[in-house]
Amino acid sequence: MKTQPALAPEFLQEVESVEDIEKTKDAESVTVGHEIEEKKERPKEDRMLAALTAQPPCEIQERFWQPKTARKSASLPKTIRRNLGAESHASIMFTSAYGREGAPGVAFHAARAAALQRSGRVLYIHLSSRLPKFFRDIENKIPITLDEYINTGGGSVLPFVLLEDSGLVCAYFRGPAEGVSPENLKGLMSSLRKCFDFMVIGSDEFLTGGASVAFADLVDGVILVTEAERTRAPVAKKLKRAAEENGGNVIGAILNHRKYHIPGWIYRLLYGGN
Repeated sequence: MKTQPALAPEFLQEVESVEDIEKTKDAESVTVGHEIEEKKERPKEDRMLAALTAQPPCEIQERFWQPKTARKSASLPKTIRRNLGAESHASIMFTSAYGREGAPGVAFHAARAAALQRSGRVLYIHLSSRLPKFFRDIENKIPITLDEYINTGGGSVLPFVLLEDSGLVCAYFRGPAEGVSPENLKGLMSSLRKCFDFMVIGSDEFLTGGASVAFADLVDGVILVTEAERTRAPVAKKLKRAAEENGGNVIGAILNHRKYHIPGWIYRLLYGGN
């Protein structure tokens, strides 16, 4: 009568029973005498990378890109990396006090600029309940949102699309942060950090309970976005204080939708801007 081969102690730490082993297609344990050849399940981040490599590009129309904003955002990736002191696997979140202040748009253009500069594999995560024009076509082609992916325990369908023109990978976090446990959020960000060289999150409504609050301490840095002639100084200070109180590392701020009340060439002459 043949006896069942003994299981390696290391393998027993990953599965609880023989039934679990039979259900795990990607894991095998073979015993030859006292030598054990073990093939463990491929890590989640490796499966993500393999699927991303095999995924065909998603064609997105260029009409929603803003060339002027894109030019201004071209230097953002290098500035962010310099302020963070990180060359790879860096993560940054753009956020604002309320909605409609343009933070996701600024974040998207920064991520797209990094992708066009071939700064490794770049991921943009849309973390706003609002869908601006530039993201509507993208959102329609994302097979599953990040929060759905987390709550279902992952799977073969990955929550990404790849933009053909820039090589930027996009994802969408739709639901409130309360719908996902903090442990799962940390696990997700840890896996994404291994898959991507640069992550950019576009969020808003930080002072009104937006999902961005839960991500403040999961990224390397936070950039505050305020709108010219709309965001008051006390609100901007409150936003900075709230971001820091929630564990965020505030590394800078952007004044969005700035209006020039005198001809632009005078500003450039006085301040040397572009």
